[in-house]
Amino acid sequence: MGERTRIGLAVLGAGLVLGGLGDVLLRATPWGINLPLWVGTLAVSAVSLSRLGGGRPVGEGRWMLPLAVLFAGGVALRDSPVVVALDVSMVVLALALVALRGRSGALRRAGVSEYVIGTVYAGAMTLAGMVPAAVRDVKWREVAPGDWQGRALAVARGTLIAIPLLLVFGALLVAADAVFEDLVLGLFEVDSRLLGHFFLTLFVAWVSAGLLTFGLLGRETGNFGLRRPDVLSLGIVEVGVVLGLLNVLFLAFVAVQAGYLFGGAGRVAATAGLTYAEYARRGFFELVAVTALVIPVLLLADWLLRVEAPAHRRVFRALSGATVALLAVIVGSALHRMYLSTSRSSASPSRASARRSLWPGSPSPCCGSR
Repeated sequence: MGERTRIGLAVLGAGLVLGGLGDVLLRATPWGINLPLWVGTLAVSAVSLSRLGGGRPVGEGRWMLPLAVLFAGGVALRDSPVVVALDVSMVVLALALVALRGRSGALRRAGVSEYVIGTVYAGAMTLAGMVPAAVRDVKWREVAPGDWQGRALAVARGTLIAIPLLLVFGALLVAADAVFEDLVLGLFEVDSRLLGHFFLTLFVAWVSAGLLTFGLLGRETGNFGLRRPDVLSLGIVEVGVVLGLLNVLFLAFVAVQAGYLFGGAGRVAATAGLTYAEYARRGFFELVAVTALVIPVLLLADWLLRVEAPAHRRVFRALSGATVALLAVIVGSALHRMYLSTSRSSASPSRASARRSLWPGSPSPCCGSR
């Protein structure tokens, strides 16, 4: 049995296993820990199948695989619809980049157009599902030698020809006799829940097999980047001004955050008029949106930059690196505030009960002292 046939069969088997596991884990919502479990199983399957083929992935896209598992774990931490949608979007994007640049190629030097077009291309190839592996990659004569393929194709052709005839004549006979109608409807009566399990398993297996086939057996893809028109290019001065002003804005925000972080809930209530939990929750979601917007802005700036000297590239890297560093501080402060708010809300009932247990004879707050 050839290597490509062996990998193709393994891909089909892994797709079916992932489909069944997806029906078990992904049917109930909210997903919680189920999504990272399924994505982790997909990651383990991809690594195992790549080793089965004897080829070691050397593309930069392979580092997106643990990132996909990490973002899937975010669904278990927060069940907000906005956070879940962002996490799932990042999981899909990371898996597409793994399939696109896992075996070879670079991501650090990719532009905006290559990310967008490459992701769309990976998604289109994934929708092919099990067809490429079953038709192109697996040589069925190697699996079961003999002349059974000709007979199987003849049976398939005859079945396809007979289906429309059976539908037409069956509809006429069902309309002609009520007893025959009850018999036919009874034969095709299927539990709706069973159909739901079947279609969800088939969908997850189809997508999983398509993703694994494209990532492991697909043709090596070239550069998807679009050539930047000269009229859209920007010099280092324009790009530097944009990134510099963004850095000033982020730095000012970080300075303000330092005061709130060290000032605690009292300063938040006195300045913003919010409780600490409301302040942290609001900042968390807005900073997630800021993070999601900054990265495309940096990629677009890199695509538009007209490099006229080596120093221009160094200046751009310094400014963009400062932007990413400030953004990391902002996200860290949001996570810290969220942690403090949740720990404060969970600890307050225990403190109240402890005070009541220490002073059993103290008057109730609702009644007052007499």
